[in-house]
Amino acid sequence: MSKLEKIVLVVGCSLPDRMASATRGIGLEKLFQSIGFDVVIVGKLENGLCHERGASGAIIEGGRCFDIRKPFLGWEGRKVIRNLLRILGTQLRMCVLTRWVGNVIFTLRYLCNLVTARNEIILPWVIDAIDLKWQSFVGKGEEVNDTIRFLGRIPHAEALDLMRSSDFLVFFRPDNSVSNASFATKYIEAATLAIPVTTNDTSDLGLYLKDRHNGFLTPDISDVLQRAVMFTPKERVHMKPICASNSPFDIPHWQKTASDFISVLRRSA
Repeated sequence: MSKLEKIVLVVGCSLPDRMASATRGIGLEKLFQSIGFDVVIVGKLENGLCHERGASGAIIEGGRCFDIRKPFLGWEGRKVIRNLLRILGTQLRMCVLTRWVGNVIFTLRYLCNLVTARNEIILPWVIDAIDLKWQSFVGKGEEVNDTIRFLGRIPHAEALDLMRSSDFLVFFRPDNSVSNASFATKYIEAATLAIPVTTNDTSDLGLYLKDRHNGFLTPDISDVLQRAVMFTPKERVHMKPICASNSPFDIPHWQKTASDFISVLRRSA
């Protein structure tokens, strides 16, 4: 059996799911594994997952992950100089290094228009939908009540459980460069869990969310909330299977795109 080609993913966040970038890193790892690569993630491991440098790495969701916590310490904190250096480093990577390398994986069209690359793909997010934490269920539907609970910040796994039992996920973002340069991770999670989303159209959400088909999309929050609340339990239950039948961020949807990207990269090497 021939030796697998290796890909190293470097993520500047705590694994396995401290931040959205960590979830994205795990998803990319599984995507490239599914098309025949040996993938290693280099990032910061949470307490309990750390290991001695030089070991074989921690196993997270079936993949090998190595800790580089110490080299990242100089780039963190609240000091102005450190933050400015991080911003400068990001600009250099986006405006200089990516153009020089020419092979770039973008999350959405907005960034693709900012940076010119010879070999590029738009890969918003990848989710391993067969993982138990992404399994959904379709409830019977209940009447809407007037109770509001503020839960504050909760662990990621608990947030997924709460979302899984919900009829809708509601969020609104200002239509500015910050929102348009980032993909809403909560939409990705809700779409994978078959939860209809109520939101406004920013970044590339309009490519996946269709108004009154798998959620509600509108610039007016008051209007869309009223429409969502007026949905009967039967209508809400009917919308969930529509969401479940189309998991746009599941690995199989992106395997050909990733394979084509690697093929071009090989030819240009």
